[in-house]
Amino acid sequence: MQNRTTFVLDLLRGTHFLEDNPLDLSGYLCHYSTMSRKYTKSCSRVFDWDKAATILTEVRPANAWAGLKEDFSMTSRLILYDKTIVDKNREGEIGYLASWWATPVLVYKIDEKQIEVECYIDSEDTEWTAETIWPQSARKILDPFFFTQLYNTL
Repeated sequence: MQNRTTFVLDLLRGTHFLEDNPLDLSGYLCHYSTMSRKYTKSCSRVFDWDKAATILTEVRPANAWAGLKEDFSMTSRLILYDKTIVDKNREGEIGYLASWWATPVLVYKIDEKQIEVECYIDSEDTEWTAETIWPQSARKILDPFFFTQLYNTL
């Protein structure tokens, strides 16, 4: 049996057929769909925006990031900058916030100490996807007097 990476690459190239190999591809469908900016419900974990908003309201950091713990440098995106929400990707920033294998996390700094918190919800329990950025439910949780941009958007 060939390894999963070779099998998936062959499948994507159209040179392999599913019936020839009983390998379960449900996780790969999520991974490749997320990379192509499409989301499928086969992703089991998606970033929990409401939990993140609750934490950020309690600890009040100036900056925060969201990403996947196991590959944070390649999947993270800035979500809070200078106490203002960031609801658009910066140039060159992608941000993958759903995965079947990696753990979505919230990262922020307090007194020069970096804090990382697992921050996800099962994809079956929410309408959020890998592309969701600051849904209204999370915006309502944030303290509008602390988070500058939100005061006029609630």
